Amino acid sequence: MFYKQAVAIAFAIAVAGYAQAQSSFLDPYRACTHSIDAAIKGDPVAQHTLFVAAYVRVNDPMAGGEDMEGITISMNRFLKEGGDRPFAEALKLERPEIIAAVRFFLTDTVKGAPLTEAVVQKAPKIQFPVDLTIKDKKPNPLLDRFNKAEKQ
Repeated sequence: MFYKQAVAIAFAIAVAGYAQAQSSFLDPYRACTHSIDAAIKGDPVAQHTLFVAAYVRVNDPMAGGEDMEGITISMNRFLKEGGDRPFAEALKLERPEIIAAVRFFLTDTVKGAPLTEAVVQKAPKIQFPVDLTIKDKKPNPLLDRFNKAEKQ
């Protein structure tokens, strides 16, 4: 059952990204902004969508601006307005790599949220593709591949 929901959510993100951005790329920013209000109200699918969107975005090697800021705002808004306990309880049900991705977007808000802070501290330290780009680490094969394709 969960697998079917996860596939449906991933497909919805992909379709939303294609339909709204007029490209074949996933659009985790729009997934976040469309799910945030429902997530705050306790909708478990919306909460999961926010977390999966974070995972999708950190696996994109392109350094972002507005999209990454929007996801950060959404995560922090869910934590602040939804509350520490609901955020932590929803997050701890996710896979470790998704929790690590959410940690990437949490700012100082997590310092005032001890339950969430405990969940994200247990997540593995993962160097996501966007980390390589932001820190300008070499080699960055996925970014190099994207850049090469863009030049063609």
